[in-house]
Amino acid sequence: MRPIPVILLAILLALLLASAAHPFGDSPDFPYQATVSSDNVLIRSGPGGRYYPTGRLASGDRVTVHRHDPGGWFMVSPPEGSFSWIAANGVEISGSNGTITAVSLRVQVGSRFDETDRNVTSRELSRGETVTIIGRGQDAAGNPLLKIAPPRLEFRWVSGGVLAPLTRTARSQPGPPGPPGAPVRKTIDREIKTASIQDSRGAASEITYETTPIDKRAYETLKALDRTFGRIASGPPTGWSFDQLEADYRKLMATTRIPGFHSLIRQRLAAVTRYRTRQQTLNEIHALAKSTDRRDAAIRQAGHQVAVPAKPVSQPTAVPRPRPRPRPRPVPQFSGAGIVRPIGTRHPRLPSFVLVAPNGKLLAFLRPSAGINLAAWVNRSVGLTGPRQFDRDLQSDLLLVKSLQAVRLR
Repeated sequence: MRPIPVILLAILLALLLASAAHPFGDSPDFPYQATVSSDNVLIRSGPGGRYYPTGRLASGDRVTVHRHDPGGWFMVSPPEGSFSWIAANGVEISGSNGTITAVSLRVQVGSRFDETDRNVTSRELSRGETVTIIGRGQDAAGNPLLKIAPPRLEFRWVSGGVLAPLTRTARSQPGPPGPPGAPVRKTIDREIKTASIQDSRGAASEITYETTPIDKRAYETLKALDRTFGRIASGPPTGWSFDQLEADYRKLMATTRIPGFHSLIRQRLAAVTRYRTRQQTLNEIHALAKSTDRRDAAIRQAGHQVAVPAKPVSQPTAVPRPRPRPRPRPVPQFSGAGIVRPIGTRHPRLPSFVLVAPNGKLLAFLRPSAGINLAAWVNRSVGLTGPRQFDRDLQSDLLLVKSLQAVRLR
């Protein structure tokens, strides 16, 4: 048997590779237009179900297909409403336009379901390139970000099984009709075949059909949990218990696969954490007052424990003369008197100072008016004036300090 010449072997190999690269009976011309044949079709940030969704298409929507990727995923132009993120540092901003000043800047694909999803880098922008700015944001570390329209050469991916390619003129017969007398060019309508795609390993794989119908039951369950949340939060803070509610939220998150739904639940869990922090702060405040009776009679009694500083004794004259009996000075009418102490809470909505008796008994919580610096009076005996009323959350009196002065307590 004669050996096959090297040149002939190379030609045969090239033909085999060409047929493997185009398993379609008639290879498609890219780009081409296609319509979506199903509702609730996800657009993804990469060619696979593991990539987070960025948006949703409805039946009848039209997309531009640029490439067929392994696994049945078609690379398309970003549909209307798509966006991306870039770091604000390294961009010169002029109105809604931005010019890249950094050597390179990563473009991160944005998601309409959850703006925290932006860990897929689509491409890098170079110095001098321009972008259209449509919003602003920040990353998890607080660094400023710019929300931009998808730049040139950025793409999204759609399951090819839900796309219906449009018929069109074959590439071999392009252009408008020629001048009069010229032979008429026939147009050939064809439909691009998308039965299967050849992956990089050379084996054909069926096109996937990814649709995401809305599961209304998950949203109804979320509404029911939100009603429970509101019922708990409307009660007194000492009775708040969020353990079962948090467990139910997390169970719903684990059993639901609706895009963007996890972001809704994360917002609820963050609110649970905020309420727990407030409850802990209030419990710390109540612990400070646990050893006191907090009764109004005891608080009013503290207001009469003020003694006016004694008047200096004058030196007797050489010839004593009778002196008129001095009139007693009126005792100032304070709203409270005691010692100013700080408390260990830094919650912005809760008081940071209390008024206590010399024996340590809590008299009232203090909130300063504008221009009053209670920190300068810590551990000093003072008399205070200002509105005073019982606070339900604090379970004690709250005094709004309008003025204060040093006194001597009995």
